[in-house]
Amino acid sequence: MTGEALKAAVAGRTVHLDTPVGSLPIVDASNGLLFGRGGGLGHYLGASEDKGRWWISGAQLCQRWTVWLDAVTHCYKFRRAGDRVHWQRGDGRTGTARIGAQAAGG
Repeated sequence: MTGEALKAAVAGRTVHLDTPVGSLPIVDASNGLLFGRGGGLGHYLGASEDKGRWWISGAQLCQRWTVWLDAVTHCYKFRRAGDRVHWQRGDGRTGTARIGAQAAGG
């Protein structure tokens, strides 16, 4: 997905990352803020909830959390496959997600 298409796809929506213990919902608010609830992943992530910022850089979605992922900026390439999205992080990690409906207040 290109930069503008990627921004249009995620802005104001909840991205549900697939994990071994279920979905991890991340709200990508239209104003560039992030919010996530880790549920069963809270211990692994370092906090049960976190917030941060997101932005588009070229054809990548970049995020920086306050606590999660050691508060380091990570950028992701997205590729759509039907109702699923395949992502690849700059360090080579990959996964899948689903982009949900418009987030409340998004």
